[in-house]
Amino acid sequence: IHCASVGEVNAWLPLHQAFSRRYPALHFVITTNTPTGAQIVAKQTLSNTTHVFLPMDTVSAVSRFYARIKPRLALVMETELWPELYRQCQQNNIPLIIVNARLSHRTRNVNDWVRQLYAMALQKVSQVLCRSQSDADAFVELGAAVNKVKVVGNLKFATQNNLSPQPPQHFTDRPYVLAASTHDDEEYQLAKMWQSRSAQNHLLVIAPRHPKRRDEILRQLQPLAMQIAVRSHGDAITAATQIYLADTLGELLSFMTQADVVIMGGSLVPRGGQNLLEPARLAKAIIVGPHMFNFAAETELFLQHHACLQVQDINELAVVVQSCLSDAAARIELGRQAQLLMQNQSDMAERYLSAIYETYDDVLSL
Repeated sequence: IHCASVGEVNAWLPLHQAFSRRYPALHFVITTNTPTGAQIVAKQTLSNTTHVFLPMDTVSAVSRFYARIKPRLALVMETELWPELYRQCQQNNIPLIIVNARLSHRTRNVNDWVRQLYAMALQKVSQVLCRSQSDADAFVELGAAVNKVKVVGNLKFATQNNLSPQPPQHFTDRPYVLAASTHDDEEYQLAKMWQSRSAQNHLLVIAPRHPKRRDEILRQLQPLAMQIAVRSHGDAITAATQIYLADTLGELLSFMTQADVVIMGGSLVPRGGQNLLEPARLAKAIIVGPHMFNFAAETELFLQHHACLQVQDINELAVVVQSCLSDAAARIELGRQAQLLMQNQSDMAERYLSAIYETYDDVLSL
């Protein structure tokens, strides 16, 4: 099972449990590209599992790798396309399946010579099990055979956070709106929007994607002359505080727990947005901007189920935020729909397992 890094490892974990239940004697070799991915694997108590780093994609390295582990089946999580790895899978009659398959906005728009490389790699694949119809169409356009591509759903819906996040310590009892994982220029847009609001009983909590940008953010907001408290400074929140800069690592989920509304960062500027699934699990009212291209399938699904709201610019965001804050019943219902959607998708690991074993049960049962 190849998992490039942390996100792919986390997506694999529920499927690992499903595989282990059905095939308890099966041994798993998980490969990653990054040390952080390896650390996540090491922290898990995964049965019958060995971790190694993915070899260089050369003939000799891949050949030694396959000779060593002798796989019956190869699973690649999400998007990794390695021409030699794929070629030798086909050469050695090893079924190769791309699981939770997705193609990023950047990959869909590669130049012609890279596209040809991807097309040759995809011709070696046994199955492409996709998150969404949009991803399936993109894989076919890139060169995958139509009869090998199937839409199953987003495996990340099956990823359950075993921890129940607690509210942040030394914070406030004031109600607040959370802007989660913001990027450059979003902080200024949000602060200016917040400054123009007539009712200021709510606090705006800004949690930047990169907390080390704290000083840069404070410089950008200085001309607005707003009352800003900074978490890393230990600043107290008073009745006059308008913005709280949550510039610490590892506390984002804690700040989500009590938020009335969660605005997804990276979506008001063209950075591709952030993952909606965590606030959805917490039944939060979620608002996204126009730039959710890194989470397009998830956003489309949430919008179809009335489980989030999407705005086109900061002016529309101001109106929608005010509407959410003034109508508690509608806000709570929006969060309930998000949580319900997560619950209805929670069997995604079993769906993927079924899609795999209906074709390869004989291989896995040897």
